[in-house]
Amino acid sequence: EALRFVTLNPALQLGIADRVGSLETGKDADLVLWSGPPLDSMSVCEETWIDGRLVFRRAGAAERAGRLAAERDALLAKARQLASAGADAGASEKAREKFF
Repeated sequence: EALRFVTLNPALQLGIADRVGSLETGKDADLVLWSGPPLDSMSVCEETWIDGRLVFRRAGAAERAGRLAAERDALLAKARQLASAGADAGASEKAREKFF
Protein backbone atom coordinates (compact mmCIF):
# COMPACT_ATOMS: atom_id res chain seq x y z
CA GLU A 1 0.00 0.00 0.00
CA ALA A 2 2.91 2.35 0.78
CA LEU A 3 4.34 1.85 -2.74
CA ARG A 4 0.95 2.56 -4.34
CA PHE A 5 0.89 5.79 -2.34
CA VAL A 6 4.01 7.06 -4.17
CA THR A 7 3.55 5.36 -7.57
CA LEU A 8 0.14 4.49 -8.94
CA ASN A 9 -1.99 6.83 -6.81
CA PRO A 10 -0.19 10.03 -7.93
CA ALA A 11 -0.37 8.83 -11.55
CA LEU A 12 -4.11 8.30 -11.18
CA GLN A 13 -4.56 11.75 -9.64
CA LEU A 14 -2.58 13.36 -12.48
CA GLY A 15 -4.50 11.44 -15.12
CA ILE A 16 -1.39 9.74 -16.51
CA ALA A 17 -1.84 6.23 -15.11
CA ASP A 18 -2.13 4.93 -18.68
CA ARG A 19 1.60 5.77 -19.12
CA VAL A 20 3.19 5.54 -15.65
CA GLY A 21 2.61 4.45 -12.07
CA SER A 22 2.86 0.67 -12.40
CA LEU A 23 4.94 -1.89 -14.26
CA GLU A 24 2.94 -2.97 -17.28
CA THR A 25 3.71 -3.66 -20.92
CA GLY A 26 3.71 -0.45 -22.95
CA LYS A 27 4.11 1.95 -20.03
CA ASP A 28 7.04 4.32 -19.54
CA ALA A 29 9.27 3.09 -16.76
CA ASP A 30 12.23 4.34 -14.82
CA LEU A 31 13.28 1.53 -12.54
CA VAL A 32 15.39 1.30 -9.41
CA LEU A 33 16.61 -2.07 -8.11
CA TRP A 34 17.15 -2.08 -4.34
CA SER A 35 19.24 -4.38 -2.15
CA GLY A 36 16.18 -5.02 0.04
CA PRO A 37 12.70 -3.64 0.63
CA PRO A 38 12.63 -0.18 -0.98
CA LEU A 39 11.18 1.52 2.10
CA ASP A 40 13.76 -0.01 4.44
CA SER A 41 16.35 2.59 5.49
CA MET A 42 19.07 -0.08 5.23
CA SER A 43 18.35 -0.77 1.53
CA VAL A 44 20.66 0.79 -1.05
CA CYS A 45 20.22 1.37 -4.74
CA GLU A 46 21.90 -1.38 -6.77
CA GLU A 47 20.86 -0.23 -10.28
CA THR A 48 18.91 2.61 -11.86
CA TRP A 49 17.36 2.38 -15.32
CA ILE A 50 15.93 5.40 -17.16
CA ASP A 51 14.19 5.11 -20.52
CA GLY A 52 15.37 1.51 -20.81
CA ARG A 53 19.05 2.40 -20.30
CA LEU A 54 21.24 1.52 -17.34
CA VAL A 55 22.45 4.81 -15.82
CA PHE A 56 23.83 3.58 -12.47
CA ARG A 57 25.21 0.29 -11.18
CA ARG A 58 26.59 0.13 -7.64
CA ALA A 59 29.10 -2.54 -8.67
CA GLY A 60 30.88 -0.02 -10.92
CA ALA A 61 30.49 3.04 -8.67
CA ALA A 62 33.87 2.70 -6.93
CA GLU A 63 35.70 2.35 -10.25
CA ARG A 64 33.93 5.43 -11.64
CA ALA A 65 34.76 7.40 -8.50
CA GLY A 66 38.43 6.43 -8.87
CA ARG A 67 38.50 7.54 -12.51
CA LEU A 68 36.86 10.86 -11.63
CA ALA A 69 39.33 11.45 -8.79
CA ALA A 70 42.26 10.75 -11.13
CA GLU A 71 40.82 13.13 -13.73
CA ARG A 72 40.34 15.82 -11.07
CA ASP A 73 43.93 15.38 -9.84
CA ALA A 74 45.27 15.65 -13.40
CA LEU A 75 43.28 18.83 -14.05
CA LEU A 76 44.47 20.40 -10.79
CA ALA A 77 48.08 19.49 -11.60
CA LYS A 78 47.75 21.12 -15.01
CA ALA A 79 46.17 24.23 -13.48
CA ARG A 80 48.99 24.45 -10.91
CA GLN A 81 51.58 24.10 -13.69
CA LEU A 82 49.95 26.84 -15.74
CA ALA A 83 49.61 29.09 -12.70
CA SER A 84 53.27 28.72 -11.76
CA ALA A 85 54.40 29.27 -15.36
CA GLY A 86 52.59 32.61 -15.46
CA ALA A 87 53.25 33.63 -11.85
CA ASP A 88 54.04 37.22 -12.73
CA ALA A 89 51.03 37.55 -15.02
CA GLY A 90 48.23 38.26 -12.59
CA ALA A 91 46.96 36.42 -9.56
CA SER A 92 48.58 36.93 -6.20
CA GLU A 93 50.12 34.07 -4.22
CA LYS A 94 47.26 34.36 -1.72
CA ALA A 95 44.71 33.92 -4.53
CA ARG A 96 46.61 30.86 -5.81
CA GLU A 97 46.64 29.31 -2.31
CA LYS A 98 42.90 29.89 -1.98
CA PHE A 99 42.22 28.35 -5.40
CA PHE A 100 44.31 25.24 -4.80
